[in-house]
Amino acid sequence: MRGLLQTNPGTIDHHLPIREVSRIDIPSENSEKTEMAITDIDYNIKESLLFVTANDNTPMAKAGRVWALFDHEILGALAVCGIHKPEVKWRQESEFMLTSCKAVGPNRKSVLLGDNEGGLYLFQAKKAPARIETSIKSILFMYSFAERIYLIGLDAIKVLDAKTLAVIGGGRLNQRLNNKDIKCSALDEIGKRLFIATSKHVFLFDISEAQPKFVDVLDPIPTGIAQITYSKGNLFITRADGKAVGVWKLQQTTKLKIERMADFILPEDSEIGDEGVTCAQYHSGYRMLIGGTTAGKLVFWDANDGRIKSVISAHDCSVTCLKLAEESDYLFSGSSRGKVKTFIFSSPPKSEEIDPADR
Repeated sequence: MRGLLQTNPGTIDHHLPIREVSRIDIPSENSEKTEMAITDIDYNIKESLLFVTANDNTPMAKAGRVWALFDHEILGALAVCGIHKPEVKWRQESEFMLTSCKAVGPNRKSVLLGDNEGGLYLFQAKKAPARIETSIKSILFMYSFAERIYLIGLDAIKVLDAKTLAVIGGGRLNQRLNNKDIKCSALDEIGKRLFIATSKHVFLFDISEAQPKFVDVLDPIPTGIAQITYSKGNLFITRADGKAVGVWKLQQTTKLKIERMADFILPEDSEIGDEGVTCAQYHSGYRMLIGGTTAGKLVFWDANDGRIKSVISAHDCSVTCLKLAEESDYLFSGSSRGKVKTFIFSSPPKSEEIDPADR
């Protein structure tokens, strides 16, 4: 490890080349009783569409399906929104908690939706939603790459054919994860590596074939894990206390090597105060790590030296979801009160790419 990167609050710049494009409210069925927290975001840039899942964020909703049967509450919602026009085009409610959504199909106009009871649904324009049988317990995360769709459940991975949505592979997770609950996951850019994290461990799987194969596991993360993201050979791990995001370098030689390199620190003596990072994304073109905080701010770290380049106020509550469309320089952020904001980087990225682990 090369040591912790010390950030200097005095270097914070509020003139980052990013601007807000739009803001959208994902309304609850009963706005007086319910707050809807954004859980996942996907996009179709060509058609200027956002696909957003949100869940009831009130304490009573923690009882899940049991409470829904008792009081007939809507626990989750899928909304299709315009990126530049701040409007909800259509909305689908659910009596289950919604965990993930993925734009699929040749034109990315259809949506796959997963819930906490293992339900997988396909939504297509002018058609009734179709339920797809997967025999999986609680879909936690969903990824799409090339001709495959990957579902991460409580106890298994399922691999689907992207065209037919038939299950073509998968494997059990219980024994490999020692029956620990899954906290988060990440997929690499070429659809070959899948990372699954429990509270203190990150497990790496090879998914180049339909049957996922276990490859390696990182040493325990003492501070715990809140969220992970992967970009260009680097694995970013947000600590459970939200005070730092660590970066691990993956090197493929005769054997896969995973080495901890550095930490992006959230300084307590800056304007950020006692906030914590909830989620993060890395933009390789701009060489920036972007973190959302518990107080609704977006923090931008320079990957060259680990310093905080800028801090902007995005929401008036916790950031619950960040999604980066790096190919078009859009950044989407969702909050615990059902708001989604769209930002765009407004100046061209630097041409020379520097690995955040190589400083």
